Amino acid sequence: ATARYMHASTRLASGAAPVSSRSGAAPRTRGSRGGADASRRVVPSPACSVGTLKRSRSLAARALAQGRDAAYYEWIDAKGIDAPSIGIGYVGGGIADDNETYRGCVATAPIAAGDVLVRCPANLAFAVPPGAPNPFPGFVPDETWSRPNLGSPAGDAESNDDAHDSRRQAQEFRAALVLLHERSLGAASRWAPYLAHLPTKYDLLSCWTDAQLSELRCAELEESARAQRRENEKAHAAVASCDAATHKCACLTYEDIQWGLDTVRSRGFLGEYPETFASAPESAPHPPYLTRR
Repeated sequence: ATARYMHASTRLASGAAPVSSRSGAAPRTRGSRGGADASRRVVPSPACSVGTLKRSRSLAARALAQGRDAAYYEWIDAKGIDAPSIGIGYVGGGIADDNETYRGCVATAPIAAGDVLVRCPANLAFAVPPGAPNPFPGFVPDETWSRPNLGSPAGDAESNDDAHDSRRQAQEFRAALVLLHERSLGAASRWAPYLAHLPTKYDLLSCWTDAQLSELRCAELEESARAQRRENEKAHAAVASCDAATHKCACLTYEDIQWGLDTVRSRGFLGEYPETFASAPESAPHPPYLTRR
């Protein structure tokens, strides 16, 4: 089956603290003295249904959202995205930092086996369909999009594993280009509220120095980190070789490419592309570039 990367956020709520998994437990917030703020606690009535309870908890978390979280809630509501039982929080007692190290997905209501966590319209999925034509030829050349030079050096025999890895790298590269193009649009991007939630940088092993890697005392991890660095370098070389006068991707820095690839690595997922979208392309996951003129 043909595969591709879909990029979609499951981090769909505010920085509210996770709640107990006990049935009937309500989310708590902290008052100015560090105690539970009873005025903001959701207290269900005995007749409250599970669905209504989950919805009320979701609304309570939204009421506490500020800044980018509030804008994100407005966006997901307007777009019909529903995540009644999960949200964004700083887990393990962590606090905010540039890498958003402790920011993750938390439960905002009890979750039973089989519950749907997120419902999202397919056309909002950040996706690169299999064999997709270059969606923005003014940003990246067709050749760089379709056949990026990221694989083994010329003359090297390529095993099946190498061929699979080359396809993975190429697909991650294309997904990163879509992200970077959207980010360059700023507030004009249809995904601007989502992009605003992403970390500005990542603390992955490929970012570590050789001295830091050696402290791990693990040759396999060290090699994985260096392999990821090489992928970043090849991806940046692929865009740097383009003509900046005709294609804006040539202006992307190494740090830009690293951010795009790290975002895809940490948030992308691989799966079969649904054939049902072939007959209804307007509803399919795709970048927002439907036609070429």
